[in-house]
Amino acid sequence: MKKLLALCTFVFLLNFFSNAQKEFPMQWKMSFPVSPDYKLINADRSLVLEGDMTEFAMIDAVAGKVLGKAEFKEKYGTKKSKSWEWDRKKNVIIITFKGESKKEEKLVYVDGNTGNMIDENTFKTTKEIKEVVVKSNMKWRNSYYIADKDITLDLQFEKSLWIGSSDSKNKRTISVVCSGSKSWVQTVQGNYVRDLCTGFGESFGGPNEGIYLDITVHGDKVFVIYEGISVLDLNTGKLLWETTFDNSDYSFGLFKSTQTLGRAAMPLASENGVYIADLSDKNFKIKKFDINNGT
Repeated sequence: MKKLLALCTFVFLLNFFSNAQKEFPMQWKMSFPVSPDYKLINADRSLVLEGDMTEFAMIDAVAGKVLGKAEFKEKYGTKKSKSWEWDRKKNVIIITFKGESKKEEKLVYVDGNTGNMIDENTFKTTKEIKEVVVKSNMKWRNSYYIADKDITLDLQFEKSLWIGSSDSKNKRTISVVCSGSKSWVQTVQGNYVRDLCTGFGESFGGPNEGIYLDITVHGDKVFVIYEGISVLDLNTGKLLWETTFDNSDYSFGLFKSTQTLGRAAMPLASENGVYIADLSDKNFKIKKFDINNGT
């Protein structure tokens, strides 16, 4: 009996590991070309600036390549700086060196893409890069970058004191800000859930973890997923169609509260339709919608 049990266990594990999901393919890998004592990232996570007080390098975080590297002694004639900062709006690094006297300081302006020096007048006249603006009543959730189209989609959501479960009377503002080769802003109203473990801290300005709100792209369609789905045109931001579904359950009590999340799979988009598992009103159905108009 023990041998039979051991054999069954072995067969099960063999089948499990042979059918296990393959790891996601690596997009790129690199070693930091300089000492990463300080590391700064721009708003859309496409650039990383890293270095110490003697050198720095600008990294293309999408392609995984070094855009520019500067060793201070070689490039600017001084081995060590007092400080440096990154003007992200102009992609210019401003380095502060000691001057000839103790109180004197020397500023050097550096092009963030090449590491080459530019003069102060060029810095002042450099056009600012348009950044995503987050309104005071909104919070940034995450970004989706489409490299081949040079499009960045930023997902924002309305701040709220408490979000425990889906509630048709509790819709809030969700915004998608498109920048890059296309520029538009679209706002929808929907219910989104926060898990109870992070809900209280989030109410008072903690990190936006635990928010069940996401954005993805399939073809020329943008899918905003919450306790429902809004489908937008990638090129114009036009709202094509939307629907709701129930994927969470919440019960609040004075001494005990319960919450169930992820009761079914999230919506799946494909060429021949969008599939949504809907548990609202005890439907317990998988529905198929036309990807273009939601019928």
